[in-house]
Amino acid sequence: MVDLALPSTRPATAIRWTARISGTFFMVVFLAFFVLDCMQKGRIPVRSDRIPMMLFLFLTFIGLIIAWKLEGTGGIVALGSVIGFCILGLQTDLKAGATILLTGMYALPAFLFLVYWWQARRAFSARKAGAA
Repeated sequence: MVDLALPSTRPATAIRWTARISGTFFMVVFLAFFVLDCMQKGRIPVRSDRIPMMLFLFLTFIGLIIAWKLEGTGGIVALGSVIGFCILGLQTDLKAGATILLTGMYALPAFLFLVYWWQARRAFSARKAGAA
């Protein structure tokens, strides 16, 4: 497997840590509200028509967790899940504003992980071409 060395520039590091911090923050906020809601009602408050949307959010979380180690793979999984969530949410939900807000919240760190991965890839290619 090709080892992509991390770009050592400050903007790339800032993008990486912004993605990590914002992704972690959004996951913690969502899980806090979800757990508090479950504790108040004594059960998981998900209707059967909401299960596909929850699946996309779960896959987004998995993607953001993967992105801590593999930025490109995790970013693609998270962004693909966010896009699926948005499409499904806008088709089934009357609250388009909430769906767009959630989509934006989770798309931001996924997009930043992809930007960082692209920069790392570009830096690796430039270094490889310079060494040759």
